[in-house]
Amino acid sequence: MKKIIKYLLNFTALSFMIFYSYFSYAIIVRVPNIDRLMNLIYSQVEKLTLVSIAFIIIITFINYVFERKIEKRKTSYEFTWLLLIHIIILILAIAYYSNDFYKQFIKHPEYF
Repeated sequence: MKKIIKYLLNFTALSFMIFYSYFSYAIIVRVPNIDRLMNLIYSQVEKLTLVSIAFIIIITFINYVFERKIEKRKTSYEFTWLLLIHIIILILAIAYYSNDFYKQFIKHPEYF
């Protein structure tokens, strides 16, 4: 039961971060011109990276404490595997939504 709670917490937090990555691009309603597009994407990637780093630090600490104190496992390093999974998924999500935003702008600039 404890592992289910831990994995559910990780899944929920990671889903929230993926949605945050999507939402950060979805709220952009106007891009002045195509020259400023890449600056806008770089700015968003920088903001998302800082938020993701904070998220990873917090969730890794929670996983570590949960593993050591609640599950009472002293030699397990499952939290490091979860850390790597979180990093990979967040990098892929940020890259995907950045690329998708760029492609949508190029394809339909009239929407922005």
